[in-house]
Amino acid sequence: MHQRGQQLEMPVYEQACSALHDDYERVRFLAVELVWIMSHIYPENMVKAPYSDEKLRLVDDAFAYICNMFNDSSYKVRAEAARLLGSMHLVSDSFLFQTLDKKLMSDLRRKKSLNEQAKEGFVEEFSSGAKWADDAP
Repeated sequence: MHQRGQQLEMPVYEQACSALHDDYERVRFLAVELVWIMSHIYPENMVKAPYSDEKLRLVDDAFAYICNMFNDSSYKVRAEAARLLGSMHLVSDSFLFQTLDKKLMSDLRRKKSLNEQAKEGFVEEFSSGAKWADDAP
């Protein structure tokens, strides 16, 4: 519709967001594109946040939805989300910083070795099998 020059109305955004959870890969792929298009047409429109009564700018809401598509089961949808995310320029700093904090910074934390975890008493591993039926009555 948009490619043919037709005006997209705001209810289309809500439908596109719902379609992000569709069973079909192609529907999710196109829904990501549509969410991105709507974020460029109506970036400053206010929309209801998904899990609260708070209002968000559409571009910030779309950014959050597209970020969530990085967890999609389809590599095509994930790649499309990454491609589109790179061209979202009006996203507020608070959303960008929150994404860095949650996504990237958790991966940058130093992972402890099993020996370090064992010293702290956090290791959960399989039994060695040395004590057969140790828990038998």
